[in-house]
Amino acid sequence: MLRAPRAALAATSILREASLSITKRRFFVLATLLLLLAFAVRVIGLDAQSLWYDEGYSVMFVRNDLGHVLTQAGALELNTPLYYFVLFIWTRLAGESEFSVRLVSVFAGLLTVALAASLGSLRAQRTAGLWALGLMALWPAHVAASQEARMYALVTMLALASFVVVLTRCMRSTGRAVHWAAWAVLCLAAFSAHVLASFIIAGQVVLVMIWGIKVLRQRPRPVMLSTFKAPLVALVSIALLTGAWTLWLLSFRSAYGTSFSDPLNVFTTLAHSLASLILPRNLPASWIPYATTFAAGVMLSATTLSLKARPVMAVGLLSLIGIAVFCAITGKYAARYSAVVAPFWVAGLGIALVPMAQSYVRWSTGIGAVCLVFTALGVWAWRTDPIYANEDYRGAAAFLRRTVAPTEQVVLVSGHFAPVFAYYYGDAGWIALPDDPVLDVRHVLDYERAAPVLNQKLAGASGAWLLEWQSDVIDPTHIVAELLRRQAQGRAYTEHAPAFHNLRLRYFRFAQPYQQTPVPVPLQSRVNTGGSESRGLGAVGCHVFNPLHVGDRALEIACFWTLARFADLPPDTRVSLRLVNPTGEWLVQSDQYLAAPYAVPNAPIGRSLAAFYVIDLPSDLSAGRYQLHVVPYVLLASNQTLEIAPQIYTSILVQQGE
Repeated sequence: MLRAPRAALAATSILREASLSITKRRFFVLATLLLLLAFAVRVIGLDAQSLWYDEGYSVMFVRNDLGHVLTQAGALELNTPLYYFVLFIWTRLAGESEFSVRLVSVFAGLLTVALAASLGSLRAQRTAGLWALGLMALWPAHVAASQEARMYALVTMLALASFVVVLTRCMRSTGRAVHWAAWAVLCLAAFSAHVLASFIIAGQVVLVMIWGIKVLRQRPRPVMLSTFKAPLVALVSIALLTGAWTLWLLSFRSAYGTSFSDPLNVFTTLAHSLASLILPRNLPASWIPYATTFAAGVMLSATTLSLKARPVMAVGLLSLIGIAVFCAITGKYAARYSAVVAPFWVAGLGIALVPMAQSYVRWSTGIGAVCLVFTALGVWAWRTDPIYANEDYRGAAAFLRRTVAPTEQVVLVSGHFAPVFAYYYGDAGWIALPDDPVLDVRHVLDYERAAPVLNQKLAGASGAWLLEWQSDVIDPTHIVAELLRRQAQGRAYTEHAPAFHNLRLRYFRFAQPYQQTPVPVPLQSRVNTGGSESRGLGAVGCHVFNPLHVGDRALEIACFWTLARFADLPPDTRVSLRLVNPTGEWLVQSDQYLAAPYAVPNAPIGRSLAAFYVIDLPSDLSAGRYQLHVVPYVLLASNQTLEIAPQIYTSILVQQGE
């Protein structure tokens, strides 16, 4: 692994030569050294970390036949398939190791670095190309994308290539039909790698339209028609093909379950997008304001200092705004989305350093050197700081392979990380809840969805290992853990160490082979409809799983609730369980959380919210019929309580011991 200070100093010493007049030969030598640095930074330690969720999905997807790869990306992801097609061919040649599947992105990233240098050189001069090359070689956000088995490095490379062609070849007096055709092909290739490329294409279209208006004002009419024939054909081709493809993708929109219903704040999303130009994914929240200010300041300074940097920064900014608005509307944002615009920002910075160097050599060299040092430190942090580490599926799978007994099962929640887990563990011996290879936020788990699967898959099992990642999204009430816990000895579980980064592993040893729970649950209670009015919580009923006998030490009961939309229940909403004898005397009172702590605000709207309660019984409880009152409430000031739903009354029969 390259040390950050050494890499930065090496790059700075190389680029110090760029303040002088650079011959083609010297430029070639310096560019080659920087490209080797870029390759080393991306390829060294390529397989040091486990694949993460999306990478595991990439490998799983390309294990299918080619027809599936080409057609199902749209149905499953609302996305285009070029990256999967490339990975499909590559894995048939080079295998499916972690190093191999990530190498496609390394090559795409290296080409992006070279393209950024080409853009700087062609737009300004060789000095700008070297600055862009040096910065891109160590740019943290781009290094991160270049080390993942995902399509972001490929779409970045193709989108930047299309921009280089349109800016340095098409929009010139020597621009020919072949250049416009090449631009159209590259735009379509970028779109076929990821739909986010449409925003970069749109930014380029705006640039072409501005160029066209200038040409109209400068040239006579006879020349105008011949000048615009090739651009119009290119624009129409791009519009028709991307438009038709987009309509086809939208036909799958109703079946797509990974967009969230609530929109994001546009300005907050834009701030995150600006910060993501600099920092890799998993941004620390405290860093975002500084990274956003720095990115915006550099963008503004570059457009002020250099006319030649303006179109580069303009397309980058338009693309970034488009991506941010799109993510805000759909409610789904990730830092890697906006990172595809980073090369525009970096190339614009390299171009802007040239006019500064002409008047302020030391200032420009100093600013460039500081940028290189910080980018090198960013790469070092990306490699070493745990905040950037992938989830350790590799370590978890290796531990479970050594530990899980033949009569035990592994349960995965949320189940959409099953592809990456299966990559390391194998295709058998685990259960995914829900069984979705792609996150579907509509498949929130509740009792009716979780219990039947566990009844079937865990029948006769002696224990279960629960591996969780993002479980609050799909299992907000922790129903899977509750169903496993009630089967465990002593109703407890083992929080297993060692911990695997960002994963939670728990072991449940069952008191007896897994016992099925009834589905649907036959409720054994009535709701006091004349009692307290519902304040966002609805009472459904309760069920006693096991008959009680004299001498039993505890009563286990499951109660079911519904949560209304916009119900503002605090995380510590509670329920009072009161066992009453036939004369109305309270024998036992047990106050517990309504459901698993902190789960209530995320509970599925309109579906049953199940909660399991265990109540300790007095040792002298005699045979007879009792009544259990279940009263949900919240705490107010001065230790007062407020009932928030009608009470549930459940008849409890205690029989003589057998």
